[in-house]
Amino acid sequence: MNTLEWAIEYVRRGWSVIPLRANGKEPAIPWDRYKAERPTEQMITAWFRGNNRNIGIVTGAVSSIVVLDVDAPSKTDEPDGRESLDKLIARFGPLPETAVSLTGSGGRHIIFKHPGFELRNFSKKKRTGLDFRGDGGYIVSPPSIHPNGNAYEWLDDVEPAEMPEWLKELCADGPEPEWFTELFPPPQKKASNQKKAKAEVVAGAGPAETILENCAFCQHCRDNAATLSEPEWYAMITNIGRAAGGRELVHELSRPYPGYSPHETDRKLDHALQDGEPHTCAYIQDNLGFTGCPAGGCGVKAPIGFVTDSLLVAKVTVDSAIRKLRKEPRREVVYDEEVVGALAVLRNRDAAEYAKVKGEIRDICGKLINFNDLERAVRQKQAELKNLRIAQPGEQQPPIQADWLRNRPFDFEIRRFGDWNISEDGIAKVVFDENGSRLIEVCSAPVFISRRLKRVDSGLDEARVELAWWRDGEWQRTIVDADVAFTASKATILRKQDVPINSETAKLFVTYLAEFERAYIREIPLVKTVSRMGWYGSKHFFPGLEGDYIVDNADMVRQLSGFHPSGELEDWVKFIAPVRQYPIARFMLACAFAAPLMRLVNQRIFIFHAYGRSRGGKTAALVAALSVWGRPEDIIANFNTTKVGLETIAGFYNDLPLGLDEQQIASRNQSFIESLVYMLSMGKGRTRGSKGGGLREYQQWKTIVLTTGEDPLSTDASTAGVKSRALEVYGAPIPDELAAQRVHRGISANYGTAGPAFIRRLMDELEKNPRMVLEDYERLLDMLQEKFSENLSSHVSAVTIGMLADFYASQWIFGQGEEKSFVEAVQMGEEILAQLERSAETDDSLRAYDYLMSWCDTNAAAFSDRVQSIWYGFATQDYYYIFPVVFDKALRDGGFSPKRILKDWAQMGVIKTETRGNEGTVRYKVREYVSMTYDDHHPRRDLKYFIAVKRPSQYEMN
Repeated sequence: MNTLEWAIEYVRRGWSVIPLRANGKEPAIPWDRYKAERPTEQMITAWFRGNNRNIGIVTGAVSSIVVLDVDAPSKTDEPDGRESLDKLIARFGPLPETAVSLTGSGGRHIIFKHPGFELRNFSKKKRTGLDFRGDGGYIVSPPSIHPNGNAYEWLDDVEPAEMPEWLKELCADGPEPEWFTELFPPPQKKASNQKKAKAEVVAGAGPAETILENCAFCQHCRDNAATLSEPEWYAMITNIGRAAGGRELVHELSRPYPGYSPHETDRKLDHALQDGEPHTCAYIQDNLGFTGCPAGGCGVKAPIGFVTDSLLVAKVTVDSAIRKLRKEPRREVVYDEEVVGALAVLRNRDAAEYAKVKGEIRDICGKLINFNDLERAVRQKQAELKNLRIAQPGEQQPPIQADWLRNRPFDFEIRRFGDWNISEDGIAKVVFDENGSRLIEVCSAPVFISRRLKRVDSGLDEARVELAWWRDGEWQRTIVDADVAFTASKATILRKQDVPINSETAKLFVTYLAEFERAYIREIPLVKTVSRMGWYGSKHFFPGLEGDYIVDNADMVRQLSGFHPSGELEDWVKFIAPVRQYPIARFMLACAFAAPLMRLVNQRIFIFHAYGRSRGGKTAALVAALSVWGRPEDIIANFNTTKVGLETIAGFYNDLPLGLDEQQIASRNQSFIESLVYMLSMGKGRTRGSKGGGLREYQQWKTIVLTTGEDPLSTDASTAGVKSRALEVYGAPIPDELAAQRVHRGISANYGTAGPAFIRRLMDELEKNPRMVLEDYERLLDMLQEKFSENLSSHVSAVTIGMLADFYASQWIFGQGEEKSFVEAVQMGEEILAQLERSAETDDSLRAYDYLMSWCDTNAAAFSDRVQSIWYGFATQDYYYIFPVVFDKALRDGGFSPKRILKDWAQMGVIKTETRGNEGTVRYKVREYVSMTYDDHHPRRDLKYFIAVKRPSQYEMN
């Protein structure tokens, strides 16, 4: 089987599958969601068809499996996982028969059943060559290709067995089991004098040459530049390119390559710096297969660390000084300004290392050094590095100059203010007492207010702030309510966002933020926000014409992230244009463009439902329509959602199309589906109370709802209200399965470009003629109403708005001429209307009459003048006389309201009515004498009440 077939097979086994980069181990998509849910086969097809991606299997409860990863050593001094496993088997007995795959590097993945409780990942590689993949992990699976070129293969493709007890014990929280420590003793730390010498580097963000001098991998890239692979070269430039003089050095190192191009090198370097992160040492070793790193590593997570990690620079600087002292103890070596600065960094960030270094200096230098003087010099330098002097009121401090601030996600410069100390290590409060100055740590990461946000579409002027902080070598951001940022009891919520504060430091933290805002109030940008998509006024539309506004909605983070462009409009048009040859798919696409037009013509909200057998391209047509505005998998919803949830989503989408897939999920609850139809078509949600008292802002929308499924939304018993609001079309929207697959593949990288382009062109046209849309709509509507007079007027107007959008999109997006666009739009509309129910087929009164006449024919024996076990009334040539109780039950069984139907039929002349005396009240029950024959000898006539309904021979329903 090929990769796609294997991936589908794994999904059918109940495993959560993710795509990995070709010949690599890194996920090719954001994959966090698949730790809790499994992808569909359609998603798998879109991910794997037509490419050479590797397959990843997410481990844990989502796939009901866990994996013991047994590594073969790639370097001579690495532990052999196979030998470690042999020790465990010798101690606990053989493993059960279970699924096992070979990894391509001499190792293997041993797969067991998930035990039913959470098991975290762990790594024992440094001691045993064993890893464990539990909840939240993943493995590479056959037939993937290892970075070394070998394929992953199944050794035993059988059902996973239960986990051995010793493995469960090893996975448990707490200290390692005694037996594990006994089998695999922890390695002894090497003495400091056995450390491998490292070249001296410049503190701070030093030159790129420093990386080259210290990194074995970058030296490998330099020495093999002529034959270097693309992934190796790219990993090198992601690090060297970020150092001072890095661009020049990258060109110098790239010139020996036969295909070297200055322009292409600059382009890829820009991409590496703007869109990527420095490739880590782990990636270079595991994915690129580089084996030349020193045993035990270099002390950095990535080569860039040689010029940016101040603690590493300090340790290297001190190591170099100690080596000099061992050759010749001299006082000036210790008191060198750079060495004292390095000692100050150690004293601040690694107290244990600082104490050890002082001990080594004492052992070497003895009385040559006065350690009280040295301690004072280090403390003074520490104070200088942290700039503990308090700024005076009104004093303008110079900007903080630091490498980590260069790529900050905001424009204004950061200066020291008040009695706060800000550095790469975090925020501290400077406190002075009788012993001098000291620091109280507030947060172990520098945090700033990068934007203030004020909501303008609710009348409440709700305030929020965007926080930006530097941690783990990168900038992170989040938007929170202002009361969260400035209230100590609420600020600890930020810990979930990885802002490193706690309940002990929260009070000082919010004080810091308040003073930061006060100090930078003129520089922090104030951004106006709205909470929904679509129209805001007549000049702004989200997405496409946002102006100075942004959308900010804390409840719709995932959906909001989906409304962004990817790829080029021209590429989107190429794979969407062929879909427009299919009328149903074309109309769905037209509805996506039509949604913003609804408000301009005051069109009633409607639902377009495409239903039919599976594998008819329904989902492909739906995602094609949603790709007009964004990434379909983020913005699509399904029927497995509460009404409140759909109400919230509809309110957020506002003037953008709402897509619901898999109607069959709710097909057994017809009342729920019909209530959704009414709720969505009303265009506003219910008014609800808020937790803090008062009323919450209720949701409103003006959109088109696109739904798909295997069954219709309505049934024969559904009311005309449901049928008039829903346009239901049976068929395969994209009958060509290969065409549907091409849609899924194309949308994976191209979406969200057509809608904004449509809106921008629409606004340009409306500036020329503000009534253009309304005039064009009315012309099309008049034409259709005349030709399709027997169709429901609500259906005709709904199809009209779709035709109008198709007419515009054909010209503005697909580049067709006006005449051809008009002809095709009309042809599409007529084909859709031809498939919709006529007025007579949806009128409740007419459908109720047809139903009752059929019921009477079926029960003809019960309409007799002789009393019997089943007696419903009697019949004449002109009427059915039905007992009222029987009539009510028959109509209710058919899904109709007897009271409503009687009123309609009275106006239509279908039933007899009575007016008694002078009361003026029209009664629907009439009195008739009926012969009651209980036996042949005692006939009797009684006065009874009946509902008298004309028979078809007397009343032809049109």
